[in-house]
Parts: sequence; structure tokens; C-alpha cells
Amino acid sequence: LANSITSCGDTITNLTLVEKVLRTLNPRFDHIVVAIEESKDLESLSVDELQGSLEAHEQRLQERANDKATEQALQAHHQSRNGAVSDTEPVLLMVTTKTGADAEDQWYLDTGCSTHMTGHKDWFVSLDESVNHKVRFADDSTIKVEGHGKVKVVIKRRDGTVSYIEDVLYVPNMRCNLLSLGQLLEKKYRMVMEDKEMKIYD
Repeated sequence: LANSITSCGDTITNLTLVEKVLRTLNPRFDHIVVAIEESKDLESLSVDELQGSLEAHEQRLQERANDKATEQALQAHHQSRNGAVSDTEPVLLMVTTKTGADAEDQWYLDTGCSTHMTGHKDWFVSLDESVNHKVRFADDSTIKVEGHGKVKVVIKRRDGTVSYIEDVLYVPNMRCNLLSLGQLLEKKYRMVMEDKEMKIYD
């Protein structure tokens, strides 16, 4: 377009070209456009420099997207030993497809999950394996629960003592660990979120 305008005898400034490119970008680049407009002098910014900056931003976004776990919330129902499914105790499970070891060691705070859950049997300091039931998903698939007990967790405490989470379900096939906000509140814990950090007080 710029070449066509120039060939017709008209002139087009570098600033006009840069502004035109920024206006025609996909909406997903809106935050990048704002960053470029605030951090760079558009009058001295060449089209080549703009292209390089956009490509660098896009590459960083792609890297973050590849590293981020894909999470899906599923509505589930508790199923007792006799096979009866209860609609009165819904459980919201967060399932992650991230395969790294760091994902399996982290706890996800879930406001909809009614019970703490983990797939790490070695984390339990006490485990009642007589507790056997299933959690049924909306698509009629199920996940098996093979125990219930107390888990040792790594939490920074001011007095240096070890922390435990009680009433945790052992679900062997789970790839992530769910911490039920509702269950913590029932146990009279208090949560405070500040400075991108959540503190739990007992």
C-alpha cells in the first residue's frame, strides 16, 4: 500500500506507516500496542524495528502459552459404596494436562472443590484405605478414590513447625493436588491475600 501511494506521487511518513500497522493489528495484540506506544518514540521508530518488537512479543507469548498448564473444571458427584450417586455433594475437580514435576508438587486452591484431593500416596502420614468410592463426572466417567487421611505439606510457618492437611482424599490417577477453600473455612482457617501471596492462619 505504501509503495502504491508513493508511486502515485504522494508521500507517506514513517510515523503514518507505524500508526497504520498498530491500528490494524489483531485485538490480541492490544496490550502490546499500548506497551509500544508508551515505551517508544513512534516518530523515530522504523517499520523494521516495529516488526522486530512485535515478533519478540509474540514469541514471548507463545513461550508462556506452551509453559502454562491447560486447566479444565469438571462438575462431579460423590458416589457411595453401594453405587448411589448423590447430587447433594458436588465436587469441582481441576484437571491439569501439565506433565512437569513442578505441577504435581503444587497445590491448587479451588473455591468449588468440596474436599482436598491428591494423587501422592507417599505424602500421607496416616491413610485409611478402607475408604473406597468413586467420583462421577458429568460425562458419566468416574475416578476412583482409594483412601482418606492426613497429608504432610511444605508450608512456611513462623515457628518452623511442620504443617498437615487433614481429611484429604487419595485419588491415585490425579495429576494435580486440590486444596478445598470451603473445607479450610469449615476448619476455621482464615485466608488473607496480599502482595500476590496468600497466607493461611489457623
